[in-house]
Amino acid sequence: SFVREGLGVWDPPAMSRVWPPGVWETVAAGDVPRPEHGLVFSVAVNAERSAAVVGWASAGGTCGLVQDGKGVARRAGVGWVVAELVRIAKPRNALVACSSQDGSLLLALEQAGLKVHPVTPAESRAGCVWMYDAVIELKVVVQKHPDLTGAVASAVKKPSGDGFVWDRRA
Repeated sequence: SFVREGLGVWDPPAMSRVWPPGVWETVAAGDVPRPEHGLVFSVAVNAERSAAVVGWASAGGTCGLVQDGKGVARRAGVGWVVAELVRIAKPRNALVACSSQDGSLLLALEQAGLKVHPVTPAESRAGCVWMYDAVIELKVVVQKHPDLTGAVASAVKKPSGDGFVWDRRA
């Protein structure tokens, strides 16, 4: 009630989830094994460029976050991203997806010899809508991780064209 009465915020993100209660918890499995082949890695950098996360997805409908030996999926800054993807994606000859709006990171990934796919705004919009539908329809299994659970709990849709993207600033 303090948030509403004291701060004048009527619908904070934690109170208005994107997915209905219980749906995310159903698709978030405890331990999803990452296959060795058929993977696509992706990198996401927050709007302030103060942190980044590397994820993975398989054609089999599983996805998760790349974790180091300490179980950390998200790290400060972006300087570590290229070396991490060289370590995990290059030996598998896996594709790396990265926002087409992140030119410096795309260039560094390409210069490191990685196969890179620049994700356009239209592809990002289609991917957000696909992920939303796949979760609602229980067609995806997601590795359970506190960073991902926190991101989902505060996720906000941002209108984009005829669809939406996740609001990176919310």
